[in-house]
Amino acid sequence: MRQKPSSPGRLLRNPILHPFKTAFDFCILVLGLLLLTAMLIVGTSYLVLACVFVRGRARKQLGRVTIMRFFRCYLGILDTLHIVKLDIAEVDRLRSDSGLILAPNHPSLLDALLIASRLPNVVSIMKAEVLKNVLFGKGAQIAGYIPNGSMRDLANSAAEELVQGNHVLLFPEGTRTVKGMPLDLKGSLGVIAKRTEAEVQTLIIETDSGFLGKGHHILRPPEFPVHFRIRLGKRFPPPDNAKLFMKELEDYFSHVLNREHKSPKVTDAVVDSVTLQN
Repeated sequence: MRQKPSSPGRLLRNPILHPFKTAFDFCILVLGLLLLTAMLIVGTSYLVLACVFVRGRARKQLGRVTIMRFFRCYLGILDTLHIVKLDIAEVDRLRSDSGLILAPNHPSLLDALLIASRLPNVVSIMKAEVLKNVLFGKGAQIAGYIPNGSMRDLANSAAEELVQGNHVLLFPEGTRTVKGMPLDLKGSLGVIAKRTEAEVQTLIIETDSGFLGKGHHILRPPEFPVHFRIRLGKRFPPPDNAKLFMKELEDYFSHVLNREHKSPKVTDAVVDSVTLQN
């Protein structure tokens, strides 16, 4: 039987060739970042021009569909080049649902991109400074992504999107997971879920690498390919009590991810100040 030739990556695993492998991985990493930058520039330029002729809700939908298609194309290229290997198609099952709060764990900077690449009707709650980003901010603004401002504004904006049947993406940890550290969910998700009376669909994101995680330098190459998997977790009904719900959510994530957790940071004052607003 004819033996298959060794791939370049397999040959570079030889300890003697380790310096070359490090350089090779760094080049792959830079290629991936340059490709993302180029696609963001192209996608943003397309949206700015297209939105000259589109207004209102159709403008937001155009932005979300364009983001989905460009991110899916980008990830497809990375998969073809063996930079990443993805098992995330299970997210597609949420297309037939409407008005869910999506609550994933957050191991990597790519998490929101992975989810947005599968759903044409998802609205992300994101840091206000990201919306001002030159590369990504304009497209996110056109898509109607929600800035992480006051709790009242967050709840009202999320409620508006959920009523229209869109999914709202909110990471309960508020930032990327620190590997090996106790789970620490923020209370905003519980408050918004109670205020909007929306179901909460958990998503479990798994990866075999700390690439683009908390504390990982963006220019430090990992072992390629990096594997990502997303599976649908438990769906929670609209909560009656935000504090009790956050405790239940933390217990669930801690069990699924096999991690310890801290007490949820929701106070009665915060819950009352939001839920009593019209």
